[in-house]
Amino acid sequence: MERLIAAMLRMPVTVIAGAVALSLVSLAGIGRLGFDDGFRTAFASETPAYQAYVRERRIFTLSESEIAIRVSADDLAEPAVLDAAERFVLELGTLPGIAGVASIFSLRHRPDGNGVAAPIFAPDRADPGERRAALEAAIVHPLNAGRLISADRRHMLVLVRLAEDSVGSVTRATAAVRALVARTFEGTKAGFGITGIPLLRGEVLSTIVRDQTVVNFAGAIIGFLLCLLMFRSVVLSLVAGLPAVVALVWALGFLGHSGIGVTTLTNALPVLILVIAFSDSMHLTYEIRRRMASGGEVLESIAGAVRLAGPACVMTSLTTALAFASLLLSSSALVRGLAAAGLYSVAIALVAVIILNPAMVALLARVPLVRRALCAPSPPLLFPARTWALAIAWILGRPRMIAAGSAAVTLVATGLYWQIEPRHSFVESVDANSRAYREMVAIERTLAPLSSIDVIVPTGPGAGAGITAAALERLGRVHSALEADFGAKHVVSLWSAARWLRPDEPSAAAGEIDALMARAPSTVDNTFIAADRSALKIRILTGEIDSPAVLRRMAQIRGIAHAAVNDGLPRPEPAGQLAMVAAVSSVMIADLNDSFLAAVVASGLVIALWCRSMLVGLLALLPNVFPIAIAGAWLEVSGHGLQFASGLALTIAFGIAVDDTIHALNRLRPQLRAGTVALPDIRAAFGEVSPVLAATTVVICLGIASTLASALPTIVFFGALSIAVFVLALAGDLVMLPALLALLARRVAAK
Repeated sequence: MERLIAAMLRMPVTVIAGAVALSLVSLAGIGRLGFDDGFRTAFASETPAYQAYVRERRIFTLSESEIAIRVSADDLAEPAVLDAAERFVLELGTLPGIAGVASIFSLRHRPDGNGVAAPIFAPDRADPGERRAALEAAIVHPLNAGRLISADRRHMLVLVRLAEDSVGSVTRATAAVRALVARTFEGTKAGFGITGIPLLRGEVLSTIVRDQTVVNFAGAIIGFLLCLLMFRSVVLSLVAGLPAVVALVWALGFLGHSGIGVTTLTNALPVLILVIAFSDSMHLTYEIRRRMASGGEVLESIAGAVRLAGPACVMTSLTTALAFASLLLSSSALVRGLAAAGLYSVAIALVAVIILNPAMVALLARVPLVRRALCAPSPPLLFPARTWALAIAWILGRPRMIAAGSAAVTLVATGLYWQIEPRHSFVESVDANSRAYREMVAIERTLAPLSSIDVIVPTGPGAGAGITAAALERLGRVHSALEADFGAKHVVSLWSAARWLRPDEPSAAAGEIDALMARAPSTVDNTFIAADRSALKIRILTGEIDSPAVLRRMAQIRGIAHAAVNDGLPRPEPAGQLAMVAAVSSVMIADLNDSFLAAVVASGLVIALWCRSMLVGLLALLPNVFPIAIAGAWLEVSGHGLQFASGLALTIAFGIAVDDTIHALNRLRPQLRAGTVALPDIRAAFGEVSPVLAATTVVICLGIASTLASALPTIVFFGALSIAVFVLALAGDLVMLPALLALLARRVAAK
């Protein structure tokens, strides 16, 4: 430490020049910053559910690359509208990037004696009456069941399978579709909307990119304004704020150069690093000013401030790093990526602050304006010193009551916390006000759900070359059993086609279906038939439901399917993206609880070693477990459950909240190590540190408040919950911690 201090004070120009050079390298990294919407990577893991999903993707075409187009009118049978809709569907198939189209115009009559299935909308029939009759036939067609056109003839659904689902391909294909819709329906009374997972992914990605500008810029501005409020000096605000901004640039540059990039999980990381750096820089600036205002020389004041606050800054970075390190326990590669990014970024922020802040003061103090600002008496932070002194005296006079009350509240809250149910919902990751999401809701309200829980039904031996009657009959038993519970509109499989082809003996339609599928594009064929013919699929259409509801429905589906075909062959099992996400998210969110416990234990041990007292390590944790327990209890009582955002917020916010405790204990460390702490020591220490703890908490909370400007619900919830934890943690540090230390002092005095 002494060598570092000497180097910074002896060569401030060199230090700052090095920082500028590193910043230029970091700016190049920011230019390479990658963005990931997380829809695919968020759940990538070694869990059995995800590995089963990977196997499913190899043999089935899933609906992830499908977009849905809704065409609406007062009456779709109106000739101008119906003609335009048919032209639109025909031209859709010719657009680049479109692999397949399904609509009412794909429906056919039952095959005749020669096996010819005539289209319902015959191309040579232009009579309005015949076309209206065709539309009515489509409404009652067994393969429609209200999914492709509503019974009131007001809404029609067109499903489009994209050849590629990369963001660029989706953007180009969607633009072409929108242009075609606008051109085709111009002059009619029809309206339209477009949605689907590919569009939602693109919107999330755009929001992540926007957030990095809006949220980080807002966080930096808020930090500077708060520094100005706290120090009442533009000069000192720059001294305290610039190292934090440099830390942000270095952290973003690291994310760009490392290839980790920014995802829905790491989106809030830069602003977290920004506010952590602001907090540490404020501690150093406050201490330097306090010493210089008392008559200290510049270099002596800087050295003394670094000796006092530097170890605390290192310790706070260590405990925050431990919180990020605990996330390495997750089974998710994306969460582990957040952990790695957090570890490096915390280290970067520490280096930026601990080196740049003293070097800047040493260099700028030569300027008279800056020197006067540093030597000016420190204004009260938030409240006058007498107010802080009275509050501390009141707390130290009632340590038993405060400690007992705090412990009781923490115990009850912890009991509620451990009852939280893991919960994940698709809507957490998207902007509920976005066009694509609103359109998805509209389609599910007027036509049919777009999401599904799938059921994979193994075909059994002998089905590799084609669909056998036995395999189709087995599928039919499962389909019929599920249909009895969920309704015909919500259960779709090849059995629907088999009953249409052969109403009297559906299983006898195996050969016809096999022949039809052999002529169909693979994007259609492999939707319901595995590429290797080893299994058939049933889709149970369901609206947006959260993971506990999905898991309950999966259990219900599994029970029905197993009872339907208890024949010794491999059992049907729930599958699909919705099922995988529900199963994997529950495991991953439960992992976050383990991460939190690991962070608590590790932080307690580090503080105990730092203060050379296991008892102090335990006492230091209680004020920081208190806010997490309260927040967790609220999540349980409010019904929010433990989501990704809340699980990450509780773990990371705990690591940051411990920082204030460390800064408080740092003032008492010599006495705590020696075992001689007394009430006057506690009163003096908290008299000095309480104002700056409150001030830095305000900075952190208002800096994190910039996340509330995000359009992503996960980021907003993460920010709001983190702010609540920081406020509660401040209450724990200013009320609970001094009371616990007072009890420790009484114990020491009684020896």
